Amino acid sequence: MFGAQSMTGPLRSVFVRPPGAVSSATLEALGWSPAQSTTLRGEYLGFKRLLESLSIEVLEGAPAPDDNPDAIYCFDPLLLTREGSLLLDSGKDNRRAEATIMARELETFGIPIFGSLGEPARADGGDLLWLTDKQLAVGLGWRTNAAAVARLKELLEPLGVEVLAFDLPNYRGSNACLHLMSLVSLLDEHTALAWIPMLPVRLVLWFNDHEVELLNAPAWELETLGANVLSIGERRLVAVEGNPETRSLLESQGFEVFTYEGEHLSLAGTGGPTCLTRPLWRG
Repeated sequence: MFGAQSMTGPLRSVFVRPPGAVSSATLEALGWSPAQSTTLRGEYLGFKRLLESLSIEVLEGAPAPDDNPDAIYCFDPLLLTREGSLLLDSGKDNRRAEATIMARELETFGIPIFGSLGEPARADGGDLLWLTDKQLAVGLGWRTNAAAVARLKELLEPLGVEVLAFDLPNYRGSNACLHLMSLVSLLDEHTALAWIPMLPVRLVLWFNDHEVELLNAPAWELETLGANVLSIGERRLVAVEGNPETRSLLESQGFEVFTYEGEHLSLAGTGGPTCLTRPLWRG
């Protein structure tokens, strides 16, 4: 089964992409030692075991290629709809081939291809957020453009999905890409964790109008991905270890938080648990 037009429904199945073998040249470019590459693999296995311990089916793709270690962040290449995979064209050139590869992998798991963006549209999955199963928020920024919004409307409106576009802040420019999901994580139907001062005003108004409470993520834990939290349903969350004040905030609101070691898996590439997983089935 598949279907995940939600960020908060009970998570049953996810796709993940393990890190691949890292060449000496890549290690040098990253400033890593061989031991750090081994640690990356160990952290990935720990993350996978955590998901499985929470009764989530984990489906693995091929390892990330050496020349594209960012491929482990498999939320970005496509959007999953109830009709199948919608291939995105990343705003980062060296990641554009990932969508086709991943969609073919998902076909082997029984998930059909529904559509694709095509030129000149550009979008990253990290800029696409299901507000409800009938409303998709799209962050317009360095990785996602207006042509993508137009194409998403063309593809999704026949399915009864409203596409809502929001301008993202420049923050530190194109080299420090800020996705919409860098700013906000939905925790359940009525609660979101957000970097509120950086949210688009119209998105804050949407949350207010729909009676969604915004919890303000501690600003000093944003660089360590405190605001990037994966909801697995039933007020349970997965987060990278090392953000004690964010965790305390979430637990004070009645959420149960499960953490994983992610110094190399998440912090080094600025990709938290929502980035590392592509939910395939929520329900």
